[in-house]
Amino acid sequence: MAADAGLFTCHLRGRLKRGQRLGDVLAVGDWVQIEPVAEGKGMIETIEPRQRMLARLAPTPRGNYQQIIIANPDRPCLFSRAPSPHRAWACSTASW
Repeated sequence: MAADAGLFTCHLRGRLKRGQRLGDVLAVGDWVQIEPVAEGKGMIETIEPRQRMLARLAPTPRGNYQQIIIANPDRPCLFSRAPSPHRAWACSTASW
């Protein structure tokens, strides 16, 4: 992750992994607070509440599980397959 102090390789604090979950704990785009533990290494202490997210419900043997694709996106960009390989891909964007 990138921080004001540089780049860090981070791991989740054990207490953040405990308990039953109905969705992903951490996703790309989440805002977190870290504690540096060594040069270039850190521990994720807290995860800030998400403002927005793109998610899907993935069926699991124990029920539905919310998979977070991206958290707190600034601008959505949706892609779809072109009907013909000779046509270009399109990106549709909109402000939130």
